[in-house]
Amino acid sequence: MEPRKVTVTPRQATRPPSPSISKKRGPVVRKPLRPVTRAVPGLSPETLGALVLAGAASLLLAGVLNQHLVSLGIAVVLLGIGAFQSAGLLRSRMARPNHRETGLLAGGALIGLAAAILREGPVILATALAVGAALPFGAATSWMLRKPYRALLAITSVVPIAAQAAVHGMDPAFRPTLLWILGIAASMPWPAALATTEILRRRSAAVLRRQLVRAERTVERKDYERSLAEYDRAIAAAPADVPGAEIPWYGKGATLVLLGRYEEALRAIDTALDINPQNEVAWVNKGNALTRLGRLIDALRCFNAAIKVNPHFEVAWNNKGNALARLGKFEDALRCYDRALELDPGYRGAWVNMGFVLTKMGRFDEAASCADEALRLDRGRAAEPA
Repeated sequence: MEPRKVTVTPRQATRPPSPSISKKRGPVVRKPLRPVTRAVPGLSPETLGALVLAGAASLLLAGVLNQHLVSLGIAVVLLGIGAFQSAGLLRSRMARPNHRETGLLAGGALIGLAAAILREGPVILATALAVGAALPFGAATSWMLRKPYRALLAITSVVPIAAQAAVHGMDPAFRPTLLWILGIAASMPWPAALATTEILRRRSAAVLRRQLVRAERTVERKDYERSLAEYDRAIAAAPADVPGAEIPWYGKGATLVLLGRYEEALRAIDTALDINPQNEVAWVNKGNALTRLGRLIDALRCFNAAIKVNPHFEVAWNNKGNALARLGKFEDALRCYDRALELDPGYRGAWVNMGFVLTKMGRFDEAASCADEALRLDRGRAAEPA
């Protein structure tokens, strides 16, 4: 008899895992699909891009109708939105743009600002500035559109648009010119691209969720080969930048572990970790595959990585204890089981594994207490309504 290992695959439901799954493979613990989270606190990228784009379009209309106060109000609102979103970005712990991206964003904003300030200068210079802002903004968009800080594309676009709004709003004698329109138009494609890309990403995420539901249902029916096909469809439907794109990869890996195809499982899980190294479930599933291959030291590293990502993930503590028990480090294993049970006193698998290790150590009374607790949990589950 050996400590029971837990293989983790994703879930949508919130009910406890079924106790009826094969003992040989261990229970399959499901984990909810993580909700889509925004990279920057505050407005979502598509909302921010849409607001900036709407502000620019409204400014063009205000110029045509010669509504100077409206233009001034648009400048104030856009600058307020940009300041609010910038403050959220500075408070967040997300990655920051590199020097090249920062330079392009600053260059586009400054050129657009210069176009508004030097509007009465030589026509060639004013035209070059009005159109020239599009070049650094375009390059920045191509590099940043799928980065966590992509909202900066809309934030920096606010600068030239607000500058042109202030020019019209503060000078009652000013009449819109072609250069003024060009200055605004050169800043509009980037928030538009941001909003469009975000909408497409969210649609892809919805498709991914539907595919994962189908894959999970086949896992519950223990139709693992069909489950692999469903996970492959989910992988094909999800670009790498879609939130949760790693989930079908680690789900596929967990299913391959259940089928005993450990090398293939490792390749799938490594892909999941390439997409999102902060996924504790993927680290646990990789550790499970390595354990089945007898690579216990490597498995321990994976369980430790899962604990580092989420110290409250009881499955990682339990499986770390199992690996330590196989290495003969029983005291260390008991500490891991204790931690798992602190996090979830109803974790039957940890009680069973602790009892097994205590038996190996000759501490039979304590082992019997663990067995009693596991049986009590079994009876409690059997009494639960279906």
